[in-house]
Amino acid sequence: MTTVELWELGVRARAKVDAESPVRKKVLVMFAGECPSGPTENMDEITHWRVVFNEDIAPVPDRPRSEEPDLGSFEVTGRTDTGELGDVVFHEEPFLENAPLTDVVAMSPVEAYKILRDEAGVTDGFQWVYLHHPVAEDHVQYRFTYDKSGRQGWSVHVDDREVKPLG
Repeated sequence: MTTVELWELGVRARAKVDAESPVRKKVLVMFAGECPSGPTENMDEITHWRVVFNEDIAPVPDRPRSEEPDLGSFEVTGRTDTGELGDVVFHEEPFLENAPLTDVVAMSPVEAYKILRDEAGVTDGFQWVYLHHPVAEDHVQYRFTYDKSGRQGWSVHVDDREVKPLG
């Protein structure tokens, strides 16, 4: 296999999920990356990713909440350094607190880290990087964190390049 860009990994993961579960529509909600060797300042070392999709249904006017189908989520692990994908894992519940990533995100993790370093002066290394759109925010963002929970670190907004501390 060969090196792939993050968004290409997502396209491949979607195809795999759709092949295994073609019935319901799925929406991409998050990429969660990790550097397996620990904190790094080289974002090309964030090679191990989880790609998360939620099941989605078209809204039906006047449908009682009791008739809403149960929705779940799908997760696929993948590697940007090899292009390999792991198995599809289904979860009985949707992945919460994230809005769908509906448009192609042109900014790479490398570009987001460059903004963090060059424009905000943050020189820390990070072990985890998330690309998502938190429901409570108006911005798709990369989140660079020191801890797996994603609460300590920095976010970089994709649209306006704003940098914010987490926590």
